[in-house]
Amino acid sequence: RGAARDLGREGDGSNATLYAFFVEQARKYLHVVLAMSPIGDAFRNRLRMFPSLVNCCTIDWFRAWPEDALDAVANKFLAEVELEADVRPGVIEMCKTFHVSSIKLATDFLNGERRNVYVTPTSYLELIQTFKTLLAIKRKEVAQLRKRYDNGLSQLEEAGLAVNKMQDELTELKPQLVKAKAETEEMQVVIDKEVKDVVEPKKDAVQAEERATSEVAAKAKAMKD
Repeated sequence: RGAARDLGREGDGSNATLYAFFVEQARKYLHVVLAMSPIGDAFRNRLRMFPSLVNCCTIDWFRAWPEDALDAVANKFLAEVELEADVRPGVIEMCKTFHVSSIKLATDFLNGERRNVYVTPTSYLELIQTFKTLLAIKRKEVAQLRKRYDNGLSQLEEAGLAVNKMQDELTELKPQLVKAKAETEEMQVVIDKEVKDVVEPKKDAVQAEERATSEVAAKAKAMKD
């Protein structure tokens, strides 16, 4: 009502008058933007079913992005990706080269086979997203491999320290082992001497006593028989 009054269109102030003013203003200022992809039959079918899309609309055909636009888009979408300063320009150039080369190949395919292969800005955005996804996956794999490698090095280092420790312990125990070996050899000499001086004479006496006992037992058996 205030806007109608300011423009001198309030009239009698009835709801119908104000509603007519609202519809007029809506038609004047309301703009609807429809974005459609030319790929496939969907766009052609929509134009056939709704001719007003052509007759009553202003059509703006979006052409291929220029190379400076490709650079700007890649730089924006890759800004959040951690890249070295000397690597980032190469990545942007790679994305641009892939997209431009795809457009050229699509044109050659159209000229040779009379078939359209559409390479749209959406394809370029999907290319950048695919690169970001693959980069994240590969970085994760490399991080896992690096972690396993570091764990292996740590275990090897621990094993080396344990071996060095055991070598030091063996070096410290070597004099004791030599001493124990010498004592064992001395004890063996003593044992051999005792066997020769004590055990063997007693062995002869035991054998003589055993023979005498056997003879007595034989006589006793003979008398019994």
